[in-house]
Amino acid sequence: NELILKEGIPAAMKTGKWIGETALLTKTGVEIPISQVIVLHTDENGKPQFLATVARDITESKKVNENLKQSEVRFRAFFENSPVALFVFDLNLSKFVSVNLATERLFKFTNKELKNKGPGDISPEFQPDGIKSEEKIKERIAKALNGEKLEFEWAYITGDGSEILTETRISLLPSNGSPLILTSCLNITERRKDEIELERKNKELQKTNSALDRFGYSVS
Repeated sequence: NELILKEGIPAAMKTGKWIGETALLTKTGVEIPISQVIVLHTDENGKPQFLATVARDITESKKVNENLKQSEVRFRAFFENSPVALFVFDLNLSKFVSVNLATERLFKFTNKELKNKGPGDISPEFQPDGIKSEEKIKERIAKALNGEKLEFEWAYITGDGSEILTETRISLLPSNGSPLILTSCLNITERRKDEIELERKNKELQKTNSALDRFGYSVS
């Protein structure tokens, strides 16, 4: 009542219209949140005659908004506390706009430093397959914009100048404004080294087995 009497009606009398969020009570005493418009009507001489009001029930829209807020809070908590490096890239700004703690630890940059960079700034000139990082970034982003969820290996340069190999996933985030790309990175540098070493030992073992087979044949 105070909002309508001290703000709504005086504003409508002065400017001709007031819009705000108020509430009404049903017959059973249930409070309904409403979006209310108060409009001043005047006669041909401009003298105020009466005020009319339009009220729209916004119960469901407020529930939706509340659910969205809760979802955002849950997503933010998951994002910040995830052990996997997660960061969001804004295509219009060409910069990271959100990074979590795991990303700072992985790339050895501070949050502030990373937010002044984009994917190309923390990638070597060439990826392990010999193709320029810049070309591959454009290709990956184009596919993400088409709705594809991509998973691939990607090399990065960390803050201390070392190169790491990651298992990277990217996907397009729902957004009403600038396109946003969500990226997750898992460091597989040591795993790849172990795989290469295992492959080398397997080749040596195959050579040894071949030599033993030849020796056994000679003896026979």
